[in-house]
Amino acid sequence: MSRTIMIEGSIVQAGTEDLYKPWVRVPKNKRKGIPNKEFVKVRANNKTVYCQIKGTPDEDSETIEMSEHYRELLGWEQIPKGNVKLEITRINPIWGIIRTYYYHPDDFVRFGGIGLGAASLSIALFSLFISIFKSIGPTTFWPTIIVSLIILFVVGLLIGATVSFLMPLKR
Repeated sequence: MSRTIMIEGSIVQAGTEDLYKPWVRVPKNKRKGIPNKEFVKVRANNKTVYCQIKGTPDEDSETIEMSEHYRELLGWEQIPKGNVKLEITRINPIWGIIRTYYYHPDDFVRFGGIGLGAASLSIALFSLFISIFKSIGPTTFWPTIIVSLIILFVVGLLIGATVSFLMPLKR
């Protein structure tokens, strides 16, 4: 599934309609067989972002359209001068959706898509823990305690994931 390509080109500011979209626009002639709307991992400057790759209006262009959000995450405060090299790797679509939400330029999408989902799952597991805890009897004491501790551990992991998704991305 994963296929890595190296592309080289000059980076330009994405259009206003793409500023808060989770994609980087790369012309078809540079994508080397990676289809439109594919989830990818983009590496440059020893930094990584996950996003979708889309085509440009001019498919024979030499420019790569990238929003300020993704440029900053890749370590460029300003639009880089000249050509840059990007390593683009196709990733699993399910993993790509999750990672793309995490790197999405819109804070509300990150919060709503991942944060609220993880928070609701944590609350559901916590209520399951409470119902199991109420069923403790003299004969089921130790098995119930063990199962409850495992569920509590999972709830803790999910709460930790929720907190990490609610924190702003480090640039």
